[in-house]
Amino acid sequence: MATTAPVFLVAWPDFRRRDVNAWHSRALGATGARKPRVAFVGAASGDDRFEERWIAGYFRRRFGIVCRPVAIESGRTSRDEARRLLSRANLVYLGGGDPLLCVRAVERAGVADLLRRRRRAGTVFFGISAGAIALGPCWPKWPDPPNSKLPEDGARLVPCLGIHRAGVFDMHSEDDGWPELHACRRLTSRSARWRRLVACGVPKRGAALVEAAARDGDHIEILGERGPVLGPASSITRPKSSSNRA
Repeated sequence: MATTAPVFLVAWPDFRRRDVNAWHSRALGATGARKPRVAFVGAASGDDRFEERWIAGYFRRRFGIVCRPVAIESGRTSRDEARRLLSRANLVYLGGGDPLLCVRAVERAGVADLLRRRRRAGTVFFGISAGAIALGPCWPKWPDPPNSKLPEDGARLVPCLGIHRAGVFDMHSEDDGWPELHACRRLTSRSARWRRLVACGVPKRGAALVEAAARDGDHIEILGERGPVLGPASSITRPKSSSNRA
């Protein structure tokens, strides 16, 4: 029977930290496989080879697992091979960079629907930084260059991969005061399609876990340090020590 799998959203991949390693261990455990197959999608960085080697080396050294790159943005991996690797993966791992570059590459490669089906079939997803943003329902396309003090002026919401629909997430922007998160929430609040979405900020020492709830769709569990939560938040489980509601 198909089971909608969890989605892990991590702001910053500091592999020296115990919590980051614990989140990776939890994700691998959630696959239920003795030797999980991991596929790495580095499209958000333009399939940066250094990032590919870095992530693959981490999985090899820490867990004894082979992590195979799926280089769809650069075209180094063919469409057929990408579909094969993603169809067989127990865990699909998305790296950092530009979230909308990732979305465009996945759609151009013709594997967006495949990824959504894979989650419903039990494949675990793990996103780092921009990869975590791309896994959600939408994100703004910002004007370049910005033409106003308000980041949303000239911006528009565009669909992302929709692997989960729990909310929109911004990553590791606490030093700047989360301007894009607040702008994104103002944009979603004006949208008939997305106005009910919660907007969550995940700081560098934080993460979020999205799991399917029996009645209410996806549920968000905050892991580690907590950032701002904007909009409706009834589907969020927060650490007991947190008092950072925005």
